[in-house]
Amino acid sequence: MKIFIYILKLFSRNTIGVLSLCLFMYLLSDYLERYSRLFERYNASLPEIVEFYLCAIPFQIIQFIPISALVGSVATLIGLNRSGEIVAMRAAGVGPFRIGKPIFFGGILLTSVSILMSHFVIPQAAYHQNNVIGKLKGETRAILSDRKWMRDGNWFYSYDSFDVSTRSLKGVRGIRFSKVSHQIDKLWIAKRANYDDETELWSIEDKTDVNLVDERLIAYEKADSKTLDLPYKTKLLFKDTRDAVELSYTELIKKVAELRSTGSEYRRYEVALHVKFGYCFASLLLPLLGLKFGFSFERNVLVMRSI
Repeated sequence: MKIFIYILKLFSRNTIGVLSLCLFMYLLSDYLERYSRLFERYNASLPEIVEFYLCAIPFQIIQFIPISALVGSVATLIGLNRSGEIVAMRAAGVGPFRIGKPIFFGGILLTSVSILMSHFVIPQAAYHQNNVIGKLKGETRAILSDRKWMRDGNWFYSYDSFDVSTRSLKGVRGIRFSKVSHQIDKLWIAKRANYDDETELWSIEDKTDVNLVDERLIAYEKADSKTLDLPYKTKLLFKDTRDAVELSYTELIKKVAELRSTGSEYRRYEVALHVKFGYCFASLLLPLLGLKFGFSFERNVLVMRSI
């Protein structure tokens, strides 16, 4: 047990040291790159700059953990090899599995931390970071989404514009395709649709129904105002300024399912979901590469240190 804790402490110390160095280099280079085009241009105060980087650090930690764990693992086992401690452990009957088990356990801890941060911390941090940028630039208006076409079963919906103040759609259209002929058999047009937060339904005004057979008009009539469950929700009408990899796992899964059901492009979010899992499990796999160099000869260790 003492050997396990000893190796785990060495691995943790080396990994944290490399991670701290990576974060320092990131903060320095990013500050120099952003200073003239963002901070100086918009007269950012020191608290705003600190808040910006406090929100940026969680995402960078996830990016740097895999390589930090790899270097920490290699440095730990090279140090044990050079000091002769691995030889002494092997002579005392400690097998390679017991020597490598602390590194594996450390990788599991790093993977767990990465998963939790990716799901709970990074989405909120990215949201606040975008708010800080918006305040610096004086952007107070919400950015509307460009997703004007949506699908719900055989129905396709679109609108011309969205009024933020009245929370209403203008120039709304609904088109239904026949399941048999795959041709348009019905459509309707409305001047306005108002959203009700309580029922989450849309009140359609000045609605006109059109029925078709073989895409030829057979009926055209004005309809009374009615309530419909359109696939548009007001939160979906605003663009999420976060990158896909900055969303939580739950948000990405829902996003992929929603875009797939409405016929929209979803591959970008599906790839982001895979990338998030990949970064987390890289924190477990990369440290294991260092185990090879813990049982190498001195000459090979020197070669690895040079690399």
